[in-house]
Amino acid sequence: MSARLLLDTTVALWALAAPARLGREARELLDRSEVYVSAATVLALALQEGRPGTGAEILRALEPSGLRPLAVTAEHAAAADRVGEAGEPLARLVIAQAALEAMTLVTADGRLAAALAAPSVASRRGTRRRGARPAAPLRPAVVLAADAVAVRRRR
Repeated sequence: MSARLLLDTTVALWALAAPARLGREARELLDRSEVYVSAATVLALALQEGRPGTGAEILRALEPSGLRPLAVTAEHAAAADRVGEAGEPLARLVIAQAALEAMTLVTADGRLAAALAAPSVASRRGTRRRGARPAAPLRPAVVLAADAVAVRRRR
């Protein structure tokens, strides 16, 4: 069975528009894997472009490129607060999706990859019921797109 990969926003953009920006090993990994792009990533890219209809254009570009869309579920959204301080809310949603769907997150962000690989302490933010234990942080497997070197898997 091939690996199941979930691309972050930058890597999805590179895969669609500038594959040469990906490292050789990363391109080879994408070629031999099931590769997904989150609906949250489609939204992030469309918002960055700021032009009506961009989201639909991105969605149409996925299939011919071999990328598969991954819908966002309520379970994904509810788990996004368990990824810690890993960037913007949409990035946290993509990280939660990768963890819940047992996918490897492919990112171009070395700091994010390192943060997800590091041991974490459950967040103390928010209120908890007395005696309730905080939910364990979500940590998907992570690969850096520049060199496709796997970083430790955590969950």
